[in-house]
Amino acid sequence: MDDLEACHRRIEELERELNETRERSDAFTRIVESIDHHVYINEVLPGGGRKTLFAGPGRDRLLGGVPEDGDWGRAWIEAVHPDDRARYAEHTARYLRGEMSEVRCRLIGLDGITRWIVGGGMPRRIGDRLIVEGIVREATDEVAAEDRLRQAARTDALTGLFNRRHFSEVLEAELERSRRDGHTPGLLLLDVDHFKVVNDTYGHQVGDVVLSEIAARLRGAVRTYDTVARWGGEEFIVLAPSLEHERSLWRICQALRESVSQMPIAVGQRRLDVTLSVGGVLVDPSGSHELIIDQADRALYAAKRQGRDRTRLFSELTANDLAAEEPEAIRLAQALSLSAGVREGVPEEHAEEVAELAGGIASGLGLPEDIVLRCRLGGWLHDIGKVAIPDRILTKPGELDEHEWRIMKTHAEIGEQLVRRIDAVSVAALAVRHHHERIDGSGYPDGLAGDAIPVEGRIVAVADAFSAITADRPYRRARTALEALTELHAGAGRDHDQRAVEALARVVAARSAPALAAA
Repeated sequence: MDDLEACHRRIEELERELNETRERSDAFTRIVESIDHHVYINEVLPGGGRKTLFAGPGRDRLLGGVPEDGDWGRAWIEAVHPDDRARYAEHTARYLRGEMSEVRCRLIGLDGITRWIVGGGMPRRIGDRLIVEGIVREATDEVAAEDRLRQAARTDALTGLFNRRHFSEVLEAELERSRRDGHTPGLLLLDVDHFKVVNDTYGHQVGDVVLSEIAARLRGAVRTYDTVARWGGEEFIVLAPSLEHERSLWRICQALRESVSQMPIAVGQRRLDVTLSVGGVLVDPSGSHELIIDQADRALYAAKRQGRDRTRLFSELTANDLAAEEPEAIRLAQALSLSAGVREGVPEEHAEEVAELAGGIASGLGLPEDIVLRCRLGGWLHDIGKVAIPDRILTKPGELDEHEWRIMKTHAEIGEQLVRRIDAVSVAALAVRHHHERIDGSGYPDGLAGDAIPVEGRIVAVADAFSAITADRPYRRARTALEALTELHAGAGRDHDQRAVEALARVVAARSAPALAAA
């Protein structure tokens, strides 16, 4: 009797275990059927073939249907994209050897749709048998997202052109190809003439529309295999592979320039006449990409010095062109000015504009070239002394108190001391020290008045004031060029040198003429 009861209990336990097993199996089946992934278990046969022990329904979705002959293995292999078959074969070989492996490739489905898949298998030995358990999932959206991220990292957000990073990579690859195959590419640098005037006159939103339209025109004017990129600010760059001679390079330069200049750019009701200066070089593949870009840059600035809206090739540059290039002192001053501007949060363009305006004022007054150079250097370096001002004062959002203001005013003297110690730019020391003096003697650091203030100090003061008034600052919005000139004229003879203000007005009128004429 006891043995019979024990037997019944054992039968009941076995039934419970069997029911639980069925429930787990049913749950597993429901899970497998509810997901899009392909879950499988294969046995690797001694001859290298495979036998399917289990396959979930996900393979139907990944393969885009069911093979007519029921041969899933053949259909799957044939569906692998031709460009991915070598990679897929390596993956298969690895797991047939009992190694864990994963692969990402494309399948051309039975429905004609190409899908990316990713998956792998985990081999394990059970006695003499090699069992591979794995899962494969669709990765089409994932790959597309990665492509979008890669594209975003290589394109300019405003214009949709390639960015500087991508262009540099393309240029390196083209140079390597040219060294190997003997082809000669051309490189072009393009700069929008007087673009700052567009921004100052109409605002940055209009400036962005202009840049976007220029980008579209450049893209439409090049050959399908040329590369166009935004190099920075209002500069664009083009790589033109496989040119036969410089005449071909010249024609491309002119086509790009004319694509912009021959038709005004429409921004709302405005029609803006915009032009480009272009510099081109027929590339020597043995040179570095830095050298090649520098040569195109030299040609570009030769075009700008000759009046803009024109093309110059590097091979055309004469001794006079090269002599007219920026003195090394200017390059050094540009580099030094960055250190002060970055800390203060003032854009590099401020120092650049002050330098350009100061040089223009000095030239307009008929001053000798050495004084013109001092004014340009002083424009770049006028705020260099701010590197010694504490951050809490330099970046204070509100007004400075009396003690803080006394510290801030020392930047003119500190700047002079720094500049005097560097031989290449020491001639700018007086411009740096005295650009905050005022004609009535109320300025600093020495309270000089009238002509006692060195002329370069008076000129940089006017250029600095104009640039500050027409720029956005945290504590106020930018004013127009006309408003700035009106304010400077009102203070002429008291704050600023009358002749320098009048010369500034002529410089501003000359550089504003193209944009204002198009209004």
